[in-house]
Amino acid sequence: MPKIVDHDQRRADILSRALSLFAQEGFGRVSMRALAAHLGVSTGVLYHYFEGKEALFAAMLRHLGKQNVAAALSELPDFAAASERLDALMRFLLVAGDQVQQVLLVSIDYARAHPDDSLVSEVLDVYRQALVSDFAEGDRDAANVALSFVLGVLIHRALDPAGVDLSKQLPRLADLLSGFQTQNEVV
Repeated sequence: MPKIVDHDQRRADILSRALSLFAQEGFGRVSMRALAAHLGVSTGVLYHYFEGKEALFAAMLRHLGKQNVAAALSELPDFAAASERLDALMRFLLVAGDQVQQVLLVSIDYARAHPDDSLVSEVLDVYRQALVSDFAEGDRDAANVALSFVLGVLIHRALDPAGVDLSKQLPRLADLLSGFQTQNEVV
C-alpha cells in the first residue's frame, strides 16, 4: 500500500526545521544538499516543494512570520485591554524569543546579500500589521515603535546573550508605548 503523505504538513515541517541550519550557517553557506542532509530528506524532496534555496528561504520566512503572529495572537484573551494585549505579546516573546531572534538574524543576513529584494520588508510588515491591528489599537506609529523596540532588544541579546534578560527588557515596552501615546495625546 502506498504511503499517504500530507504534502501541506510536510512542506510546513521543512520550512519550520530549515531555520536552524540557516541560523547556524547563514544564508550564503547553506546549499540545497546541506538542507536535505539537515532535514533527513533527499534533495529531490526539497525540489519537489521548492524551486531552489531562495524559494525555500522566502517561503520559510513567510511561513514563520505567519506562524509567529498566529501564536502571539492565540495568547490574546477576547476583548482584552491594551495592557493585557501587551502582556500577551511579552509572554509570547518570552516563549518564542529565541526563534524570533533567529528569524531576525537570518533576515538581516539575507537582506545584506539581497539589498534590492523586498522579502524582508514583506515579512516585517506581517509583524507590523499584527501589531497595528491587535496590539497598538490601530496606531501604526505605536506599532513601529513597538517593532523597533522588540527588534532592538533581540539584536542586543544576540550580541550580548548574557547581558540581556528578556523578562527585564520587555516590560519596558509598555512604559515606552504609554509615553509615546501620552506624547501623541499632547500634540
